[in-house]
Amino acid sequence: MRIHNACLRKNMPLLSIALTLAMVWLAFFGFRPGAVLAQDTPDFDYREHFNPYLPTLVIKYEVSYRLFWMDLLHLANAVVYATDGEWFNETTGEWLRAYLLIFHLDTLEETAEIGQGRYSIHNRLATVLLKPKLEPLFFSKHDFMHVDTFYSTIDVHNTEYFSVEGGKFDYVKNDLIAHATATNMPHFAKLVSQRGEVFRFMKTISALYAGNTNDLSGTNNFTISIFTDNAFVPFNVDLYPKLKKLDVLDKKYKTLYFKAAPAPGYPGKGRTLSAWVAPFRYVAGMTEDPGLVWLAGKTFEMGMIPLMAEYGLKVGTVRCSLIRINLAADPENRP
Repeated sequence: MRIHNACLRKNMPLLSIALTLAMVWLAFFGFRPGAVLAQDTPDFDYREHFNPYLPTLVIKYEVSYRLFWMDLLHLANAVVYATDGEWFNETTGEWLRAYLLIFHLDTLEETAEIGQGRYSIHNRLATVLLKPKLEPLFFSKHDFMHVDTFYSTIDVHNTEYFSVEGGKFDYVKNDLIAHATATNMPHFAKLVSQRGEVFRFMKTISALYAGNTNDLSGTNNFTISIFTDNAFVPFNVDLYPKLKKLDVLDKKYKTLYFKAAPAPGYPGKGRTLSAWVAPFRYVAGMTEDPGLVWLAGKTFEMGMIPLMAEYGLKVGTVRCSLIRINLAADPENRP
């Protein structure tokens, strides 16, 4: 176990990137100094701009480190909060139909131990997706990481915000440790261009699942790009040709399985991601929860719920497994 822990600590900076990337993928498929931890994403007051129409969908995952098909360590918990409502566009003065997605990723130490010990990761992400085409209007992120390896100590504490509201690109990154600010994000326009591709992919797999067909070959060769390892990396997505059964929440779910890997020519840039997803309406029905069934009939028509996701590291993998799905009264009511 001592060897495994040493290897894990050495890979912890990459692990933090993996966990953040996993949360970004979850968004597409439905995303302080000392001991003070922010409860909301900085520079993002959704209470003034977002008006919820329906209860919030809460999806919780257990994040574990795996080696040789074994769960070695429960690393963190990840929670997704998804709400259907309307967003106020300050530029036009209009209220726009949209989804609000908020993500929490927290390692398991006590509040007083945040920023101490071998590793401490507490990330927040928020995004608004315009309906009906799921176009991201803005993205806000807060990264907090402390890693103490055998060789060095790594501390990260920054916020990022980018927006296409008002038809222009805005980007700000604040490094709260170095007290530095950047306003230039490489490949920003390319990232924005992916919005239509994500919508097309989700629409396609949602329709295929609804038609009870196993012929998924027509959606292969799909590519999505992610900014990772300080590079704009295209990931090729391959879908498994048949529905796969997955044990989760004490039941067997029929899922679509896909694997995404960096395109040829990008060695060492990113790692392979695998995911098992199913439509929200189907998942709600399987839970037999009246509230979830009711919500599925009202919203998230193309929502694909990741029941499990894995992100490969140089040694081992990170697995996110669904452990709870329920409703909350609003985006602030977070059990």
